[in-house]
Amino acid sequence: MSSNAFLNHSWKHPSFVPLQLLAVALVASICQPAFASSNCVNPGGKGGCHSTIAAAVAAASPGSTIKVAPGTYKEDVVIGKSLSLIGAGFSDTIIDATGLNNAIYVDGLDNPGLRNVSISGFTVENAKFEGLLVTNATNVTILSNYAHDNNTNLDLTTDTCIDPPPYLTGESFDCGEGLHIMGVSWSTFANNVSQNNSGGFLISDDTGETHDNLITGNLLKGNPYACGIVLASHAP
Repeated sequence: MSSNAFLNHSWKHPSFVPLQLLAVALVASICQPAFASSNCVNPGGKGGCHSTIAAAVAAASPGSTIKVAPGTYKEDVVIGKSLSLIGAGFSDTIIDATGLNNAIYVDGLDNPGLRNVSISGFTVENAKFEGLLVTNATNVTILSNYAHDNNTNLDLTTDTCIDPPPYLTGESFDCGEGLHIMGVSWSTFANNVSQNNSGGFLISDDTGETHDNLITGNLLKGNPYACGIVLASHAP
């Protein structure tokens, strides 16, 4: 596993984003063309918007921006194309993945060459495995999200993960944690909160080399079983 840059401060609240970093992280979404009504999501699908995030992602063209209104969305969102997914803020836009694998999965493993994905402004909670997972992708920006109470398939009585997906090749004591990246490069993970998962932020190489990422300003606390930030080298 090659280098990744860490500039985290446990005392720093995620709302305090360095202006230079914010400008870089949001440039993709700012420069997007005006979005059509089909690129919006709200509970009930009012005003021509989709009622689920997954439906909006499926309908979006590469390079689109999808804006998600406040509400609770009970789904596992899988992203396999370049796009920006923008919530109304993690206090208001919640993805509840109870009984589902992950809340948000940026899936470059099944979509080779995936790049230019931005996600900001969501709470991701109650997933069986990861709150927010990124595999085999480049130029990903994960900004100002809140991951909590994920890894619900961790059995503390046996220290094992129940029915882990095949990409979790090296995990037994946790099921992927609040945030998990593997095979990821040239990406930014800034000002996120990861709390009350088994672990805060897992950086591994299960599906490919993970290198040249900027991880800064994240708040990681109350993740008792697999530490705050872990860099792990797993088989294969």
